[in-house]
Amino acid sequence: MEKVINWIDKNDKKLLVISVITTVILFFFLNCITPYIIDDYCRMYDCSTLEEIKTIQDAATSIKTEYFTWSGRTLSLIVITFFVCIKNKLLFNFFNTAVYFLFLYLIMRLVNKNNKYKSLYFITLFVSFWLFTPAYGHNYLWLTGAIVYLWPVIPLILFLIPYFNSVSDKKTSKILLYSALPLGFLTGWSVENAAAAVFILLIAYYIRKIVIKEKIKAFEVLGTLAFLFGFVMLLMAPGSHNRSSQITGGEAFSLFQFIKTTVKRAYYISLDSCKELSFLLIAASIVLFELILQKKFKYIHLLYILAALASVYSMVLSPVFPHRAYLFAVIFLIIFIFDGFSTICLEEQAKRFIAAALLVCGIVFIHSFTVSTLDILNTLQRWNNRISVMNTGKESGIYDYSFKIIHSGERHNSQWNLEDLNPYENIPIAKFFGINTIVGYE
Repeated sequence: MEKVINWIDKNDKKLLVISVITTVILFFFLNCITPYIIDDYCRMYDCSTLEEIKTIQDAATSIKTEYFTWSGRTLSLIVITFFVCIKNKLLFNFFNTAVYFLFLYLIMRLVNKNNKYKSLYFITLFVSFWLFTPAYGHNYLWLTGAIVYLWPVIPLILFLIPYFNSVSDKKTSKILLYSALPLGFLTGWSVENAAAAVFILLIAYYIRKIVIKEKIKAFEVLGTLAFLFGFVMLLMAPGSHNRSSQITGGEAFSLFQFIKTTVKRAYYISLDSCKELSFLLIAASIVLFELILQKKFKYIHLLYILAALASVYSMVLSPVFPHRAYLFAVIFLIIFIFDGFSTICLEEQAKRFIAAALLVCGIVFIHSFTVSTLDILNTLQRWNNRISVMNTGKESGIYDYSFKIIHSGERHNSQWNLEDLNPYENIPIAKFFGINTIVGYE
């Protein structure tokens, strides 16, 4: 093991290049074998009239209608509509791979304090997110899911870096400081539980500044105001209230019933924590215990923990809480674990531990990647078979079809735990393939 570690030290730059190329190729390949599913087809059509979106005005009308009837995630919806309406999945695959690489790179820069052993950090982060993201296919591969959940993480991290650096007494580049306004706005108007996590984090940040009587800087004011404006636009969307009303079943508001329902949902979310998140919570608890024991617990660690908890428990107000919504908790927990571990251990100890952990996790990853890839390929093949049957049938004048529903047990598959060919999505899918009806059966 010692010889291997020394060899990694000497060839870190080369190994980083190899690691990046390998992960980019693997991730791009997964994108290429992931077909359009469910919402991807729906976003090609106006959400109220179900007419095909052909012009910018059509897209604007549909997005406006959705803001007032279903969801406030307008910025994500704009991007989704663009990619599905150009009907070029390959272009999305390239962009999504670039975003995923940037995602891993930014987190690596956050947790790699000494800027050494980049190859170990990068590949370990890649494997960690593969193994511990509860709904990997939804968050990273599904077109709609990736744009809603993964893509907003980039401005979110860039927005928070100056605040993290301020707490840790580090310098921040002027580019990030000058970008506080747009980054804050994009972060606020992103995803409800991600924005809620940032909101709680900012409250804790300003409490610290007030307690230690530290001067509030211009970038902090501008960034926070922009964030709050975006957050208000997200939360005050009539569509968001429409969805939240499902908590009380559309009944008149009752404070007692609201509190009762909220407590019940908080309890449910605590029990429902999936095994991947449970493992991270155990690891984070061990790191936290050691940080406190060694008296190395810092305020930055508290911010990471608060953000992770807020991203989960803010969802008590949502009528649904799918596993893909745990992504932001996973991100902040992994950042905390890596940051805390590097704080606890000496440089040499950290290097050895990461190398050993990577070896063990790498074996698990290879098996998991193989099984998941085969499952995704099976989903792709079944969709291609459907398309082939429909294209052949249309030549014979057949325009009504029923197919066996696709089920996936692999969370790395975008089809995992999603209802295939349900009545709502069937109409746009039928329109897309130029047929009258398409239904699923067990």
